[in-house]
Amino acid sequence: MSSPKAGDPGRPIVRMENAHLRYGPAEPWAVDDFFLDVRQGELLTLLGPSGCGKTSVLRLVAGFERIGMGRILIDGNEVAARNLWSPPERRGVGMVFQDLALFPHLTVAKNAGFGLHRWAAGAREDRIQEVLGMVGLGGLGDRHPHELSGGQQQRVALARALAPSPHVILFDEAFSNLDADRRRQVRREVKEILRRSGMTAVFVTHDQVEAFDLSDRIAVMNRGRIEQLDTPENLYHNPRTLFVARFLGLADLVPGVIQNDRVETALGNFLFVPADAPLKDGTKVEAVIRPADVDVIPSPDGEASVVERHFRGSDNLYVITLPTGGTVRSLTPWDFILDLETRVTITVEPMRVVVFPVSSADEVRAEG
Repeated sequence: MSSPKAGDPGRPIVRMENAHLRYGPAEPWAVDDFFLDVRQGELLTLLGPSGCGKTSVLRLVAGFERIGMGRILIDGNEVAARNLWSPPERRGVGMVFQDLALFPHLTVAKNAGFGLHRWAAGAREDRIQEVLGMVGLGGLGDRHPHELSGGQQQRVALARALAPSPHVILFDEAFSNLDADRRRQVRREVKEILRRSGMTAVFVTHDQVEAFDLSDRIAVMNRGRIEQLDTPENLYHNPRTLFVARFLGLADLVPGVIQNDRVETALGNFLFVPADAPLKDGTKVEAVIRPADVDVIPSPDGEASVVERHFRGSDNLYVITLPTGGTVRSLTPWDFILDLETRVTITVEPMRVVVFPVSSADEVRAEG
């Protein structure tokens, strides 16, 4: 078999094999037995709660931390192993930080060209003008960062990361300091610039909407490992672990039992997808029910009742108690208003639900 060529879109630009990192001999592994391939031209996001290890992974790839075990390759070259460490400036990696780290006393052009000090003067100037044009800042090179909007400053940081033509750009919570509307706009602009340039990028975020918006694939992390690496759509609709099911979006776990190729629950009987191995009849499970699949109908004879309503602008999120004593949530249009303690009947209409054996659900609860 021939080795992958530079233009091969399936070629791994970043490869992590059995990577480990901890910050002290008595500390738990921050990154634990970690495997990851980031393909050429891919936009991949590391997503997870605080403390899951996602920023530590980024720091290992960038060279800011030394690996404990395993190895890291960038563009096919080994840059880190047990007895090997290549410094950040030799890895071909660009970085965009949360605080952008722009130099206030330098112009936009000098900020963008900060990593090009070894280039010949003419080539450096040409490259600066090229990347400023790429990010839509042509003609603003003489300004200083404080004269720009937050979105423009973000593009200066991106231009600086792009300027040395790195193999991959790493974004560490790079949009978190922007307000919600500006964050959406800047995300869209950055994604478009990366696509046009064919750049490979790895994002770190705890924001699920941001991860869904940006990514070709998402690695959901927990306790220093990847729980599931998949497309945004598969992660949401086909979670492989309870952690992923509960972390991504809203989900309620409803007890059920497998019978005749369906899962029987207090809310009805549904076609199901086992998260892992096939399940036998009689297996006790937890079914993942999304609020968007739950409809409530006011009814004096209803056996369920409304206990909470959370207005969210475009919709309402209701919490409903069931006759079994459990609760489920329901998303309704913003103008569908029910008083607390209203009696309701519930209909659930998912095309299918994902189910997990009760033992798996118990393990997740124990961890929580």
